[in-house]
Amino acid sequence: MLEQFARTHMAFRASFAAFGAFPTSQGVVYLSPTSNDGLFDAHRSMHRLLTELGAAIDKHYIPETWIPHSTIGFELSTKEVAVALSWLHNNFRPVEGMFASIGVIEFPPVKQLAVFNLHPVT
Repeated sequence: MLEQFARTHMAFRASFAAFGAFPTSQGVVYLSPTSNDGLFDAHRSMHRLLTELGAAIDKHYIPETWIPHSTIGFELSTKEVAVALSWLHNNFRPVEGMFASIGVIEFPPVKQLAVFNLHPVT
């Protein structure tokens, strides 16, 4: 299923230009991408596919409520969140790149299970 998804979706550029923390007890610090049609289109398509397969999807990942982010810290204490945000405030620089593949990981600990290349941009 994921391999087919990768074959039918184009790679896309993305940039992360901000950072933040979710206001929960989970202690999550993240980078936030700029608005990007490629990212939103891929997310909507994956959500639709998983829904059709009957997968249970957490409410935070429904397209209308999803907050795009790349987690850089989790299960942090309040003090650790403050330290991470302070460090990011003083050191963060926007990051740009290409989403060129999609994969599945096991977590925790992180273990890569499968990776498939998205259709290359011509």
